[in-house]
Parts: sequence; C-alpha cells; structure tokens
Amino acid sequence: MKSLKIILSVFLMVLLFVSCEEDESQELNLVESAQVQVAVGSSTFYDLTNVSTTTVDLDINVTGLPVSSVTILKSYNGGVNVVEHATLSTVPASVSIPLIEAIDGLGITADDLNLGDNVTFSFRANLANGTTATSQKIYVANLSCPSNLPEGLWTGVNTDAATFGGSSTNASVMITALGAGAYSVSDVSGAAYFTCCGGGGFVVDQPVTILDVCNTISVTGSAGSQVTIADDLANPGSWDPGSGILTINWCDNSNGFCSTTTFTKN
Repeated sequence: MKSLKIILSVFLMVLLFVSCEEDESQELNLVESAQVQVAVGSSTFYDLTNVSTTTVDLDINVTGLPVSSVTILKSYNGGVNVVEHATLSTVPASVSIPLIEAIDGLGITADDLNLGDNVTFSFRANLANGTTATSQKIYVANLSCPSNLPEGLWTGVNTDAATFGGSSTNASVMITALGAGAYSVSDVSGAAYFTCCGGGGFVVDQPVTILDVCNTISVTGSAGSQVTIADDLANPGSWDPGSGILTINWCDNSNGFCSTTTFTKN
C-alpha cells in the first residue's frame, strides 16, 4: 500500500508538471503568435495650426500567424480611457487618421487640444484561430506645429538705444536648423555689443540657440557667447511667416538687462 501511494504521488507530480508546461506554452504562443508592425508615413504628427485637416499616416503589417483583422486602439496622452478606433480587415494596410477622428470617442474636443499633448495608438491582432494578441508596438502622435524658419543669412537690427547708446546692424547672421524646431543663430545682438563696446573686447557675434514652437520663439542657450544670454520669459519672441520678420526677445543675465533684435532674411 505504501508503494502504491508513492507511485500515485509521483504520477500526480508528473501530471502537474506537464500541465504547467502546456499552460506556459499556450501563453507564450498567444503572445508570440502575431506581432503588429507599424511604420510612419509622410505625416508624423498632428499640426495644431490645421486642426480640421491634419492627419497621421501609418503603415501597418503583421508577422507570424495569419490574422483575420487588426484593431487600432487609441487613448489621449496615454490615459486609461482606451477605445477602439477602427478595425482593418486587410493587412498590410496604409491608413491616414485625421485628428478630428482620432479624438472622437475620447471625451476630447478641438478646444481641449494643447501643444505637447498626444494621441497614443496601440494595436490588437485578431487571429484567424479566434484568439487575440495585443501588440507591444504603439505609436505616439504628438500635437505640435511645423517650423518653417528659413535657413541661411539674415540681417539683424537692434534699436535699443537706452542700453547700447544707438542702433546697430549685422547683415551676416547665419541661422541653421538643428531639428525639431531648434535653430542656431550666429548673433542675437545685431552687432550691438561690438558697435557699442567693441573697445571693451566685445566681438560682433553673440550666438544663441532658439526654439520655434508654433511661431513662438524662445532662447534656449548661448554657448559661445561672451555673455550669458537667456530667454525673456515675460516677453517671448515671434516668427511671422507672412511678413518674414523674426523677433527675438532676449536677456543678458550677465549684466542684468533685456533687449530685442529683429531679423529679416537676406
């Protein structure tokens, strides 16, 4: 009898081990059975200056086991309110998702949209065998604005007579795109320091980096400048594509004053 109990115990242990192995294998197969692949098309973000027409383009494919469809899910700012956007019955597929449609069903209106927000798209593969697999792939479509500040030579003019004793001009200011709305400006002062105080060792160029966000200009750094130049937080600059005038409001933190330089493209 004791031997029988031992044999039964061993049999149950083996059965339990095999069962666990099968469960783990099934779970693993479910996760790895199909994987949604997402590539971005020509439109990669939502343009807040064209809310009614802006789109995001996605190319969607699936690798692994056959699928009957792929469901696109969405949420706002990665929130917990995740809803279905659409189901694609054929993949691969190229989809263009307008912003107005992307926020539909999320409790968001056009008036609620803010710079820096995003619509997060996730994906679920609906397998031909009746199971589903949620992909680890997501795409975050940011709400932003394109920056169209022209590169090349500009003329900078400073008329801050109260600070520099008169006006000054630098007709050889180079503006270079750094990506993501950031630019380097070879001289933010319009040669004001050199015109005013060149005898004190100041050179013509006082370089800064700027950021263009929906035509609002801020100073983000001043590496290479002879003084510490920062953004005028109370008075942001601007870029007017219509008039072609770039206005940079900046502060000299080394000497405790703020000034303004306007630029036009050469």
